[in-house]
Order: sequence, then C-alpha cells, then structure tokens
Amino acid sequence: MPTEDDLRIGQLAVDRGWVKPPQLDRAMADLSDRERRGLGTTLGRVLYERKWIDADQLIWLVRSANEARGVEVAPEAPKPAARRELLFGKFEIVGELARGAMGIVYMARQVGLERIIAVKVMRDGEEATQEQVIRFHREAELASKLRHPNIVPIHDVGVYEGKHYFTMDYIEGETLEARLKRGRMKHEEAAALLEKVARAIHFAHAKGVVHRDLKPSNLLLDEAGEPQVTDFGLARRMDVKSALTRSGAALGTPFYMAPEQICGDNERIDARSDVFALGVILYEMLAGRRPFSGNSAVDIFQQVTQEEPPPLTRVDPTIHRDLETICEKCLEKLMERRYASALEMAEDLARYLRGEPVMAKPVSWTDRTVRRIRRHRLVAVFATLSAASILAAAGVWWWSHVSSEEDAASHAREMEGERERSAAAKREQERLDRERAEAERQAHDSEYRSAILAAQMLAKERKWDEAWAKLNDAIKLDGGRAEAYGERGRVLRARKKPREAIEAFDEAAKRAPREGDWPFERGCAWHDLGEAEKAEEDLTRAIDLGPAPAAYHLERGSVRVERGNDAGAIEDFTWAIHREEGKYEPWKRRGQCRLRLKEWAKAEEDFTGGLSAYSQSWECLAGRAQARKELGKFVDAVKDCDRYVKQRPADAQGYLLRGRVLLAGADPEPAFADFDKALSLDASLADAGWGRAEALEALGRTEDARAAWEAFLAKWPQDPRTEEARRRLSENR
Repeated sequence: MPTEDDLRIGQLAVDRGWVKPPQLDRAMADLSDRERRGLGTTLGRVLYERKWIDADQLIWLVRSANEARGVEVAPEAPKPAARRELLFGKFEIVGELARGAMGIVYMARQVGLERIIAVKVMRDGEEATQEQVIRFHREAELASKLRHPNIVPIHDVGVYEGKHYFTMDYIEGETLEARLKRGRMKHEEAAALLEKVARAIHFAHAKGVVHRDLKPSNLLLDEAGEPQVTDFGLARRMDVKSALTRSGAALGTPFYMAPEQICGDNERIDARSDVFALGVILYEMLAGRRPFSGNSAVDIFQQVTQEEPPPLTRVDPTIHRDLETICEKCLEKLMERRYASALEMAEDLARYLRGEPVMAKPVSWTDRTVRRIRRHRLVAVFATLSAASILAAAGVWWWSHVSSEEDAASHAREMEGERERSAAAKREQERLDRERAEAERQAHDSEYRSAILAAQMLAKERKWDEAWAKLNDAIKLDGGRAEAYGERGRVLRARKKPREAIEAFDEAAKRAPREGDWPFERGCAWHDLGEAEKAEEDLTRAIDLGPAPAAYHLERGSVRVERGNDAGAIEDFTWAIHREEGKYEPWKRRGQCRLRLKEWAKAEEDFTGGLSAYSQSWECLAGRAQARKELGKFVDAVKDCDRYVKQRPADAQGYLLRGRVLLAGADPEPAFADFDKALSLDASLADAGWGRAEALEALGRTEDARAAWEAFLAKWPQDPRTEEARRRLSENR
C-alpha cells in the first residue's frame, strides 16, 4: 500500500503539472507491484526512474512531503525553465529520455511553438566518422518518409555547430520492454497490439524500408496503449545495396536477429527478416521469456541458427494453438517458410482475434522429425536401421506361414501387392535418406557457419586468440572452404600483420580461385604494406573476375592515386559511381583527382554530385570551394566555405580555405580574420601564417605585413617558401 508520503508526493506532482494523472496511476501500479515482489521503494523514486521528474523536482517533492506533516506551506518550488539548457538555440532541454550507441534522445520544449518534442542528437558530434554521420542521417531520411499512425514521425533534420540532430514526436508513455518487465500480456492483448505493429512494419516495407532492429525497447506504448515503432538507426532500403554494411557483417540485437542477419547475409535481408523479429517479440509477450537465450552473443546466435525454441503450449498450456502456429511460422529458420510479408502475419493475428482459423499451418510431424535429425543425427540413423531390421524380421515370419497349395493364387496376388508396397517403401526410404542427408549437410553447414560467425564476433571484441581457435574449428569441420582462411586473413590484417594475412588470403584464393573477395583482400593487405604495385595487380585480378562491386574500384583508385596515376584513378571512381548510385565517396575522390589535374569545371561537377548524394560532406564542400575559387566563382566558393565552417566550427582548415577564397576575391579584411582564426585553432598551420602576411600586404598595412613575414620565417624556417618570404619581407622594408 502507498504510504501517506507517497500519496502526498503524487498529489503535489500532479498539482505542479510535472506529472499527468494517467502517469501517476501507472506509477502507483508499478509501486504496488514492486511491494508485492519485496522490492522496497517510494513513489518519488518510481517517478524519477521513469524520467517523469528530474532530480531537483524529486528533492523538492520529498522535502515538501516531510514538511507538510507539520507545516501547511511548502517551500518555493524549483523553476525548471531558469536552469534548463538551451539546445541548438531553439530547444529547451527538459530531460534525457534515452541513450544508445548512436545518439542521445532528449525531451525538449521547442521555443516559440511551445510544444514538447523529442530531439535525437548524434553522440560523437564533430568527432563522428563519415559512416556514422551517414547512418544517422539515413535513419532520419528513411523514417521521415513513413507517415503512419503507428510509426513515430520525424519533423526536422539539421546540423548546428557540428552537431547532427533530428526532432520527432514526444510519445508520452513507456516502451514495450518496460511493460513486459511487469509481466507477460494477456493473449488477446498481445495479439491485438502486435497486429498493429505488423501493419505498421508492412507499411514501411511497402515503402521499401526494412527496419532490421525490431525489439521491445523500440516499440513505444502511448498513454492509450497504442504502439509506436521508433529507432530506424539500422534500417535500409531493400532496393539499394549499402556500402555501409560489408557482406558477412551481422547487424542487429542478438535476441531478435533472424538467421540470415546472424550469418551476415545482408543481401538477402528483406521483409521476412523483420517478420522473424516480430515472432520473437510475440513469443516474449505471450511466454514472459524470449525464445532464445544465452550467456553471450555467440550462444544466442548458435541457438537461433540451430535450435528450435520450446513450443509456446509447453511453456503455457493455456496459449491457443493458433497463436503458437503464428509464432512458429514467424520463427522458421528458412526465410521461404516464414510469412512472405508482415501483412500476412497481421491478417492471421486478426483471424485469431475474430475466432477464425488462421492460414498458417502447424509444423508437420515430418518437419519436426527432420529438425530433430538435424540436432540428433546419430540417434536418427540407429532408429532408421532398427526400423528396417524389424520390417525384415516381420517379412521372414510372414513368408513362413505361406505353404499350402490352395493359397498359391492368393499368395501370388499378395506377393504382387507386396512388391508394390516394397517398391513404395523403397521410394519412401530413399526420400527419407535424401532428407536425412540434406539434414546432415545443413547441420554440418550450420556448425561451420556458427564457428565462422563466432570468430567474427570475437574478432569484433578483439579477442584474437579465441577467434583464431574458432577459425581452426571451422577448418577442421571443412578445410576445403575458402571462408575460414579468408577470415584468418582479416583477423591478421586487423592485428597489423599484413604479410601473414597475405599468406592466409593465398590459401583462400587457392580454394576459391573464381571468387574476387580473396585477391581483393590480398590487394588491401599489400596496400597496408605500402606495396602499391602488388596491390594494384591483385585488385586488378579481383576486378577482372567480375562483376566487381564499387569497393574494389574505390580501393584500386586509391592505390592508383598513390602511384600518381590520377587518370587511371578517375576511371575506377567513374566505375564506382555507376555501380553504387547515391553514394558520395566516389564523386568526392574523382573530384579530388580532377583538382590535382586542374580540371576545375569537372571537379566542380563531381563535388556537386557528391553533395547531391550526401549534403553534409564537408570534404565535398571544401573541394567544390577550391574548384570555384579557381574558376573565379568567389561568391559561390565563400558560400561553400560558410557551410563547411558552420558544420565544423573547430576545424582550422575551414577558416584557412575561406581566407584563401576571400583573398583571391580581393576581400583581404575578412580573409585576415579567417587566417587569424585558423592560427588560433592550429598554431602549426604554415599556410595560415603565409595567408595572414599576404592579407596584411593587400590591406596596405606595411609594418604589420613585415612583422608577419618575420614571424613566418622564424616559425617555419624549413618551409620551401622561405626564399619567397624573404623577398617579400625586403619589399616591405
């Protein structure tokens, strides 16, 4: 039972407008539930843990409740607006809602509109890699196109002082994960809720977007209990091959990943992969536990790819057989056996809710037998042999009883029937043998794949010795395959052992001479060693095996740049542009080649193409600004520099570039300020020191220019421009 203090705190929180009555009801229910389980706490603590009040508000509520026992007037309430931080100049932070690997989500008040929203901010800010920035903006871009009642809408996307963010609706409520911590759901409630989620996911699939990270923490329940799908951070378009995810990379949350995700088969991931995750969620809602569990990601992955989960009716006999069938259909290991779409799953859930038969069929006895064979191959073989022996013995017994002459005709007919039955039994035995052989092959393949996957996961965690042991296991299982040796090479490359990696890639190439992966990887290892010629030879070999992905041409183009072959590199980057539409990297690299070749107009076109693919690329902005400067387009060049500086305000190169453009455009005063700013950010920039002296000369400030040239010579005496600097110093005397 809530204490008097709990009741007083609840009333004060509602009176102050910090907590809404439905929130208070849920917090009271949570408090009672914890008390029943022997977990002592207070209402104030529950409100704080749910992030409905902040620390200052909690302190005030507790103090007020204590004083209210003998004092009618409570102390002055805190004034949150006075101490809240202003985010990006237009959002007033109310509190933090969640944080993950990619970003932090804040509850905020939008200044001017006075509405509560959620703001997701990229965690790494200016230090983020281009890949991280692309993923972040891809999430916003994909989600913003999905206008559906059960998908959290995205509103505004932007960059402020180098920090990337987007805004979305603030959903008042809790996650499905939080709801399930209070216990499993009623069967009809779970089915109805997941039917809505499945329809929302089908809507996303129809727009060409696969989520890839569906789980209870990414499903929000609003105050009315309506589900809202959120967090499209790992989503991708089904009709576009992404360079962000190389083949073999497993992305997602282990408990909810489909077998094809676990195996890193990213080209096959489609709507049915999300259907698998929906099946896991439905199982968890009904059973109160996940279908797959383990102490590590490797354990979970092995279960998902090899084991069948306990049937729902075994976990809880009251669960309807149709719900179990729907779950089993979703959780099929083979994609082809799952629902073809999330809509099919939703329709079956709707049929269950209406009391109609579902379209999915229960797993047959034969299928269950084959699955048991996969797990218990040896037992199955002995069982088959035993059955054959019994049949043979029965045949001998029958024959001994056929002796009399009067039964000869009948016996002949029986023998003919027996021959037919024997032929049919033989065909059936052959079919079972084929199925058993296929099951054994699949089980063997699954063991091999699990060993490879375990090695990949361990390598990600930099557990090199354990990864190496798993790769040895894979080679023992099947030493004829190239993949284990290739993974060995990747591990060795990651450990900065390129020569040993080359030997491993040699072994992989011997086993798969027609696959381009291994000469490509070997070429990358030669590149690591600085052996550009050998690197180009291997990369060319990989490309000639064809059809080569964009990454092959990008790598060979980079090698050719190092060898001074910009023209050859341009050919590679052109191929990459055609093979990987919508990506900015090949445009950027081709533009940089054309800058070196002084093909200013073509360079401008390339950097513009790169910015069309990814508008936040500061490298493309810098390259286009340089090209435009050389073309005399000073106003446009300055605009590019302004965007660069706004995105990366702490990057001295942006101010240096803008200073050069302004100076070339006969605007020395702001140029001087930019050179000064660049030096304040990076005092080692000789180019900024040179530009500063040139700007002072252009302003006619002879004394200051002389001092600047003297400072340049003193600070950078080894600079190749020292003779020119001395000449200009003498001219200013």
